[in-house]
Amino acid sequence: MFDAARLQPGGKARVRAVAAETEVAPAPPQARAPRPPRAAPAQPAAPEARGGAATRAEGEGASASSASAAAAAAAALSKTKRRRLLRKKQRALAPAGDSAAASAQPHAAPPTPVVGPSGEDSLRVKPPSKRKRKAAAEAEALAAIAPCVPAGVDVSAWAPFGLHSTVLQALAQLGFAKPTPIQAAVLPAAMRDGRDIIGAAETGSGKTLAFGLPILSYLAAQFADALSAGQPRPSALAALVLCPTRELALQVCAHLSAAGRPAGVTAAALVGGLAPAKQARVLSACPPILVATPGRLWELASGGAPHLQRLDQLAFLVLDEADRMVEKGHFAELESILDAVEASKADVAVGAKATLEGGAAAVRRQTFVFSATLTVPAALRKRLQLKGAAGRGGGRAAPSTVGTLVERVPFLRKPRVVDVTDSHHVLASKISEAVIEGSDEDRDAALAALLLLHPGRTLVFCNAISCVRRLAALLAQLRIPCAALHAAQQQRQRLRSMDRFSSSESLALVATDVAARGLDIPGVRTVIHYQVAPTAETYVHRSGRTARGSAEGVAITLVTPGERSRYSALCKALGKPDGLPRFPLEPAMLQAARRRSALAVKLDGLQHGREKLQGDAAWMARHAAEMDLELDVEAEDPDEGKATAGPTAREKELRGQLDALLAVPLAAKGLTRQASGGSRKFPTFAARPQAQLAGAQGAMAAAAAAGPQDALAALRAKQSTAGRPAGSGKRKRKEQRRAVARETCGAEAE
Repeated sequence: MFDAARLQPGGKARVRAVAAETEVAPAPPQARAPRPPRAAPAQPAAPEARGGAATRAEGEGASASSASAAAAAAAALSKTKRRRLLRKKQRALAPAGDSAAASAQPHAAPPTPVVGPSGEDSLRVKPPSKRKRKAAAEAEALAAIAPCVPAGVDVSAWAPFGLHSTVLQALAQLGFAKPTPIQAAVLPAAMRDGRDIIGAAETGSGKTLAFGLPILSYLAAQFADALSAGQPRPSALAALVLCPTRELALQVCAHLSAAGRPAGVTAAALVGGLAPAKQARVLSACPPILVATPGRLWELASGGAPHLQRLDQLAFLVLDEADRMVEKGHFAELESILDAVEASKADVAVGAKATLEGGAAAVRRQTFVFSATLTVPAALRKRLQLKGAAGRGGGRAAPSTVGTLVERVPFLRKPRVVDVTDSHHVLASKISEAVIEGSDEDRDAALAALLLLHPGRTLVFCNAISCVRRLAALLAQLRIPCAALHAAQQQRQRLRSMDRFSSSESLALVATDVAARGLDIPGVRTVIHYQVAPTAETYVHRSGRTARGSAEGVAITLVTPGERSRYSALCKALGKPDGLPRFPLEPAMLQAARRRSALAVKLDGLQHGREKLQGDAAWMARHAAEMDLELDVEAEDPDEGKATAGPTAREKELRGQLDALLAVPLAAKGLTRQASGGSRKFPTFAARPQAQLAGAQGAMAAAAAAGPQDALAALRAKQSTAGRPAGSGKRKRKEQRRAVARETCGAEAE
């Protein structure tokens, strides 16, 4: 026996010595004693019996004192040493067969805890580890959705995040086998820790599901609990997602609705351009998720919509493409919305909870702020005590504006910054970049050549609405399928243009920056910047419409002399001071496209002038009839021209010339103007034998019949030959021209 005070810090040897001294046989577990038989008449005990009883009492007293001393010594030991002693005692007390069985069954039930003299567990058995509990929960969730998972789809990669089984079922039905990097980084902090998130990721990286899955999983659990309790579903607004453009809001709403369909979770969109009465009917259904633009949301909330009157009880607030929110025209409504969302100080306290209508209890509000070009300033990071690299310059959002937004967002806890962007590449790594420089006429010709040589689903971005209208008319004259998209259109026109672009495999969508944010349209292989983007952020978002998911794409910038300074500043911001690589466009193809675009510009000018005269004449006739006046046709100015009902003779002539040019395909890649029989340096080249001309024309026809070449493939073919010595191609072509000239001169001499 020993005193517990002897335990002094003296190393492992002293601890083992103390443990050896405390090695006593514990009392067996207390069991229910059998019912004693009916007692016989009491008789006086013999002296020997009384002496034996006294001896046994003394022995039991000694055992009790030993057990109490052992318990005091064990309490003085650390928690780790106590567990170690417990395992040692269990191994010593267990029979050999039981030990072998325990080693053969590693997942057997834990042994019975040792009970001390006082009837309480003095040394408790360690419960199942967190890893084992997590694995059991994952296995249970996967087993629950196994009957609903399509064949060949494995969603086990989603199991560690603790998503609801119906959400896992939706992911399996949609074919999302594993999370993207931004989803894998956001979901643990959002689902397990309940943290607010500031996320930055490349375009096309899956940011919508990164903030959508926590919302859907929370609502699915709420609906399941209400169903099991026999109560109606909560009718209050649980999640609000704010988007800067109508198209992005409609797209996010469609994605969330598809992912929440198995759980019965619905989402509704509130965007401008639609009838307020129709959207009031949408709100009357009390959808749990609203995806809205700031302007229309605040308009309906100010109008007294009942579903929007308790924004301070939201469970989730999401700002998608947050850097666009601070731009002119958005921040005024956003300021009012955030004031309505921000909770009182009592609700912000730690542990506070808000109660949704219908009796469902919601955790404290979570806030998500996402963008592809979002950067938190270094000063703000330090104030929030966040880990991670400071915000980078260049193609990023301005620190002052984003800092203002992040400070204004009502975070209820310190947000976690999740930045999975590449520090060396502003754009996604699957996007190839190129540039074509030339005059204004060459820019139209280059656009026509790109769309004629590389047809497909292509996005053409402009900086102004007037430019979009001019280009749409020009491409229509060139018989190139196209659609226009800009902010001045009615909502039904914008929806019609998006539907045409999504359903057609070969269509050019000419758009302003309303199509630059968040739109996920599969199959876009080429993005053309007809005008240089005004900022690096705009360039990143425009180029991000291609190479969505695991696909690849190319972004081509057309630069004129007037935009050279802006292009240089853009390259510097992107970390490419030497500029972008040149896109391979043969001079012969550019020359042929220039002739076509010049005729199209003239024809469009004549048609536009005629339509303007027709409109003016109709306006005059309508107002003259309303005022009971008679128009004097002879008094009209002859210099202004006369409106005709149909195309003029000049228009028909230009139309015929343009159709004749369009009937002949552009020269194939690699064939220069020598193939068509013309050369300034070698005049005799035009007099080549007819056999050589026929061979060149046959090569052009064969290349045209082979089909159009993808723009990305053409750029990569050019890059693959970049390692050859400079000028080797020139020397080879020069030698070929000289050989042809010698053959031609020899044939003429004979």
